[in-house]
Amino acid sequence: MPAVEQYPMSPTVLRFPPTETSALATLRNVGSSRVSLVDLATFFLAPALVSFFIARNGIQIDRDSYSTSISVFAIFAAFLFSVEVAIFGILQRDWRQDDDNNIDKLIKERLSFSQNAAC
Repeated sequence: MPAVEQYPMSPTVLRFPPTETSALATLRNVGSSRVSLVDLATFFLAPALVSFFIARNGIQIDRDSYSTSISVFAIFAAFLFSVEVAIFGILQRDWRQDDDNNIDKLIKERLSFSQNAAC
């Protein structure tokens, strides 16, 4: 939780604890302290190459393409969020496996119920 400081005659200011200061520091592999080359290529090299190609060839993008791409990315982001919520729900379940004693007890209860129901 961030600390809240009040200054006279000014709005509330939120002070957050320090986080990663470099964008490159967030691209480190979990198991090691090395920066992932795949992440570097995905987030820095590929967008730079695409931008350079578009600028070099003078490709013009019309307004409809902008609005369509925003809509597509918004729908895709909503889909990814719903998948994340579904996975979170699955992981929150209690996945205990019944041991042999519980299974034997359940079988006996069901058999006795079916025998009593048949009478």
